[in-house]
Order: sequence, then structure tokens, then C-alpha cells
Amino acid sequence: MTGRRAFASLVLFVTFFTLCPLFSAHALNDGQIVKLINNYRRGVGLKVLKGSVLLSRSSRLKVTDMIGQGYFGHTNPAGEPFHANFSKAGYTYGQAGEILATGCVSEKCVIDAWLRSPPHRHAMLDPGYRDIGCSSLPAPRSGYYVVCHLGNR
Repeated sequence: MTGRRAFASLVLFVTFFTLCPLFSAHALNDGQIVKLINNYRRGVGLKVLKGSVLLSRSSRLKVTDMIGQGYFGHTNPAGEPFHANFSKAGYTYGQAGEILATGCVSEKCVIDAWLRSPPHRHAMLDPGYRDIGCSSLPAPRSGYYVVCHLGNR
């Protein structure tokens, strides 16, 4: 590739990823996702989950890793399970869970998708969890990747 073409490709790449957030109405509000989960839990008679800085950190590590390594799943390409991020963030757990979403452009979309999925709904409503932390980043194709980590120490 010539220098001029390489430069043009770089400018296009940087411009696209700089403007990418403009293509959705807003960035997802991770705190709003936690609030919606807690509203649903409260509505079915469960205790609300307490926001955890450490689980927010572990979920941020996970969503950043998925974007950086180009995968979407509970285990990374090296075979490392999701709860390895709990340890990296300093959260010692007795029970650990992870719920993922992709493609949504609103907090309500994320919650609705999880409620329609029996394993995700079960995780959201598990009475054994006490703590939560959620993180989201723009997904490679559309919408957002969302990671919520649930735990009990």
C-alpha cells in the first residue's frame, strides 16, 4: 500500500471510530442497568443488589477484553473463565455470575433481552447474589456489549 493510500485508510479508520458513538442516541448508562435490575428484583420480592466498585472494575476488564480480543462469550480465547476478572479486580467471591448482552442500544433493551432468556433471568433473580457491577462499550458491529458481574462474598 502506498503512503498516500495508507494515510487515507488511517484517516478513515480514525474518523469512523471517533464518530461511531454519534450513530447511537446515547451511550448506555451502566448505573441505569443496575437500577432496572434492582427494580425488577424488588417487584418480585427480592432484595436489591448493592453496587460494587470492584465488580464494576471486573465487568469493565471483561468488556474491554472482549472488544480487544474480538470475542463475545463467558470464556476468553485463551480459555480463561469470566470469574478470573473478579480476582483481577480484587473481588473475593463465594458465588460469582456473569450476564452478557450485545446489539442493544438502550438499557431497557438489555433488561428485556435478559428477561426473555431463562438463564439470564435466573441469574438476575438469584437470591444468593448481593453485589453487582455493570459495564458497556460500543460493540464492533452495532449496539453495545454489556457485561454485568454478580457476586456474593
